[in-house]
Amino acid sequence: MAPGCWPPLSRIMSSTSEPQPEADDSLPLFVYGTLRKGGENHSLLRGRTVYEMCATLAGATLMALPRYPMLIDGAAVVQGELMILHPRFYSDVLAKLDYFEGYRPGDDTSLYFRVERTVTSEGGSLRRAWVYMGNPRWLDPSASVIPHGDWIRYRAEMVREKR
Repeated sequence: MAPGCWPPLSRIMSSTSEPQPEADDSLPLFVYGTLRKGGENHSLLRGRTVYEMCATLAGATLMALPRYPMLIDGAAVVQGELMILHPRFYSDVLAKLDYFEGYRPGDDTSLYFRVERTVTSEGGSLRRAWVYMGNPRWLDPSASVIPHGDWIRYRAEMVREKR
């Protein structure tokens, strides 16, 4: 299990296979920062998913900003969670997350862009998912690379350092 991930729900659920999204337009969501379990903004997803599992995204770099992370294209592997949204809440959750992430479709000045990427689930399967990638034009010059690619672990390390 990846550091910062909670015990995989697949070990708790009666089914041993990972559920699949019903259609291409209802892709799961890969979250890597404050939306993860234990993150300050996970409440935006709580109760609106049908399945959650640890996952990784290759070909990206996780940057630490003062209050939240920003994912940009790169060569590292980022730790996160794959969330399969409940069909009843799917459109509403994406609209709220688009607003929360500062994403406006078709606007190249958005803070983040919601893009399709391939992630690797905890079971090792490749899955297409929505990912909020940061707009490099808004990357703070003081941002630093999180070398291990795990925001939850990074935050825990920062707390330990302040003690």
